[in-house]
Amino acid sequence: MEPSSPLAPAPRHPVNWAILPLFCLIAAFCYIDRTNLAFASIQLNHDLGFNAQVYGFGSGLFFLGYSIFMVPSNMVMMRVGAPRWLGILVTVWGCVAACFAMLRTPRQFYLLRFLLGAAEAGAFPGMWYYL
Repeated sequence: MEPSSPLAPAPRHPVNWAILPLFCLIAAFCYIDRTNLAFASIQLNHDLGFNAQVYGFGSGLFFLGYSIFMVPSNMVMMRVGAPRWLGILVTVWGCVAACFAMLRTPRQFYLLRFLLGAAEAGAFPGMWYYL
């Protein structure tokens, strides 16, 4: 028997191929979620009277929440497991995103953007770890 080459491809598991389309969909939603603020700004400005400073601060709060909660999210994922933690994150992320429909004030906007960043912080690392 020949020893296996260190460059030999890893065996493909059916679970990875079954979960990969779902992860691609989650990654697409992450991208849409991050960029939708620019598209929604015109309507929010008209309906709620927000200005450029509100949008800029809200964008910053998203990435602040994202950067603060990335490491703690990964630590929790190691304790509870990637599949369970990803399910929790995606559920919380969806609930926070749905709360944007009830948005009325800049303070609510800031809070929701921060929570959205915190909920999304563990999604990509969790998907990579699971794969």
